[in-house]
Amino acid sequence: MKIGILTLHRANNYGAALQCFALQEVLLSLGHEVYVIDYRQRDTELSYKAFCWKKIKPTLRNPRAFVKALLYIPYSLIQQRGFNGFRKQYLKCTSPVYFAKDMPQNFDYYVIGSDQLWSIQCMGGHYDPVFWGQFPHPVKSRIVGYAISGNIPSLLSIGKDKIKNSLSAFSCLSVRESGISDWIKKETGFSVRQDIDPTLLFDAKKWNEISGKRPQKSKYILMYFLLPEQKLQAYKFAQKVGLK
Repeated sequence: MKIGILTLHRANNYGAALQCFALQEVLLSLGHEVYVIDYRQRDTELSYKAFCWKKIKPTLRNPRAFVKALLYIPYSLIQQRGFNGFRKQYLKCTSPVYFAKDMPQNFDYYVIGSDQLWSIQCMGGHYDPVFWGQFPHPVKSRIVGYAISGNIPSLLSIGKDKIKNSLSAFSCLSVRESGISDWIKKETGFSVRQDIDPTLLFDAKKWNEISGKRPQKSKYILMYFLLPEQKLQAYKFAQKVGLK
């Protein structure tokens, strides 16, 4: 089968990149031809853009916030370079897709998942039809959702009627949180399975193959955060307890 994956693969954070890689590799191991559909979700593109006037403009009246925003640009460029390198090396992507109407029409299955695809906070506060299976596709093809994540406030904002209509596009569907599964069952009548994140479908051997240089065998603190402010707190804690 020829499979196209739809997810937030262009979000420059480890969870987004690794869950996409894991899903791709698991499907490949099952003997399928697999591609990541290079959907350029507009809010993801904006959110991870190194220089964005829309984000800097509100800081103009706050010198401290303005300087902080400017200092973040070099960090963001380095981060962007690293993630672009990972995507180029490890993800087999299609040509860029910017709108639902331009979805490639040469797949047998469209697999939507995992990650925060049903969280409107990741979509600029709105419903993105692509991650709800609302796009043109061949009649004989199927749309499948795997371990899609979200939150109840997002579902309430979208509305159960719109969700119920969208769910009819899926031939098979699973979510990551039991709370999402329960809400969908209660509000729409659809039975939705709960599945684990694709990163957990691998054992350590597969991850070791791409992990590169390992840390020295000494005591250190492992940081896993999205926000720079959280990292700063971790650095302070490391200094306090005397660890790398």
